[in-house]
Amino acid sequence: MEKSPLELQNINLKIIEKYEELDKKKRFMMNKSDGGSENYTYVYQVIREEILKVFNDPVHVTNVLVEYLYNQKKSSHKTTLWNSFGDVMVSNLKQNLGNSILCDRCNERFEPTKQRQAQCLECQEEIKKEKAKLRKIKFNKKNSGS
Repeated sequence: MEKSPLELQNINLKIIEKYEELDKKKRFMMNKSDGGSENYTYVYQVIREEILKVFNDPVHVTNVLVEYLYNQKKSSHKTTLWNSFGDVMVSNLKQNLGNSILCDRCNERFEPTKQRQAQCLECQEEIKKEKAKLRKIKFNKKNSGS
């Protein structure tokens, strides 16, 4: 059954509230029993399960929390998000980025057309022109210096 925009907005607020509540409580949850890194893993698993009780769609929950923490709150503390929903985030990144890479020169994202391509087509053209210009200067210097 499709949710109305208002219902989704309410669900999103509940997801964010639950995340904030559990994020603040995680310190106390970790101190209850000293299990080392296994305890951390367990605590983040519990946080994930509790948030998914609000809305049982990990992709939607992750999208809501990413939007909230990266765009609205602009929090620098995202450990709980990454440790609880990191698998979903990595999967989303792989799907969204596909085979694209960053251009070495202009830092724009592009789909490479060749196996070892490191620059976008525009930057490759600029590099070719620069190299051709340098070759001509070198050639002219060599021929005029004889």
